[in-house]
Amino acid sequence: DDLVPLVESAIDGVIKVNFASNQFFGSIKIPSGNGDAREIPFTAENNPCDCPEREDLIAALKILQDKLRDLIEEIRSRENLPKRREGIVRLESFATDITDFGRIAADVLYASDSDFVYWAEKPSSARYAPRFLSAPLDVGKLLDKNFYDHLKAAVFTSATLTVEKKFDYIIARLGLDSNSKERIMTVCLDSPFDINAQVAVMSAGYLPSPKAGEFEAAANLSLETILLSGANKSMVLFTSHRALRNSADYLRDHLEKAGIELFHQDGSYGSDRIFRRFKAAKRAVLLGTDTFWEGVDLPGELLELLILFKLPFTVPDRPWFKANLERIEKGGESSFAKLSLPEAVVKFRQGFGRLIRTTSDRGCVVLLDCRVETSSFGRVFLNSVGGTKYRCKSADEIARIIKDWLKHPA
Repeated sequence: DDLVPLVESAIDGVIKVNFASNQFFGSIKIPSGNGDAREIPFTAENNPCDCPEREDLIAALKILQDKLRDLIEEIRSRENLPKRREGIVRLESFATDITDFGRIAADVLYASDSDFVYWAEKPSSARYAPRFLSAPLDVGKLLDKNFYDHLKAAVFTSATLTVEKKFDYIIARLGLDSNSKERIMTVCLDSPFDINAQVAVMSAGYLPSPKAGEFEAAANLSLETILLSGANKSMVLFTSHRALRNSADYLRDHLEKAGIELFHQDGSYGSDRIFRRFKAAKRAVLLGTDTFWEGVDLPGELLELLILFKLPFTVPDRPWFKANLERIEKGGESSFAKLSLPEAVVKFRQGFGRLIRTTSDRGCVVLLDCRVETSSFGRVFLNSVGGTKYRCKSADEIARIIKDWLKHPA
């Protein structure tokens, strides 16, 4: 059968792509960047991918695309073969994936689009290869050009679209501000929850600034007192893995002596397994970061106490974020007011929302970041969430409020 040479040729193409990929990743050297930074931005001018092995990889992908196209066309021409047989469908899907991957690989490895940000992510271990990533500098511009023009209408809905009940940030972020104001309609509906009766919100204005060297030690001392206040299920959300690990090391023995199990992200277990073990425990504390700020559903007694270690400002040297800060400043606007603050408030609201999941839930939120009290922008965070608010002078005061709040249901 004359299909055999085409099949063998396609298989050979796959082998050569695999070889070219190994040669490419074995040849590149990622620059060190600043300090311990794992994400290293690059452009077409200082591209670590600019090497002969890159050309070999892109060429091998193109040859494989051509071989798969020839094979599929020959199969389609055979009248005696069913056109939608599962094997043919899977082959066509694979060919589409290879074409898409080849296009994306070329876009990223050549770093030639000025509307995109490119960076290399150094691996955590020598066993792994680096990753090369890209993201649109202004995703709103892409949405406006490629999405909105094809729609008569679109509905965006979420519990965390607003900052102080205003939609300005999300409208700009999604590129909706290029449309006429008459086309954009917004509505902010009241929550079905009686937040003031269901949530006590305590701020720890007595702690040092998170920028101070003594903050973490002081915060961990407060954490110990607060977590031993009587809540059966507690979660602490962090903005860095390093701070999470330090708190876990400090808290482990103290919690164990009190009969409280400690669970945290450490790379040993996936999130699903951590949550299953946390839910099954009688008394437990869960430490999380990143994805734990959203999408976590722990209703009722599965979560009674939520603690936010710091306000979730994005680290300003992250490649995409840094590039956008610079873009906003070049436009004559404040990057803090335009991006840093509203993005942090949205994430803060997402984290806050982990606590109350039903109308019968009741619990406490503790904010260890004193800036909600001491900074000019602190009110923006507090005004963006409900709850009965307390400004506390000590960890002991916070512990007393928690104990009383959980003891006396609304």
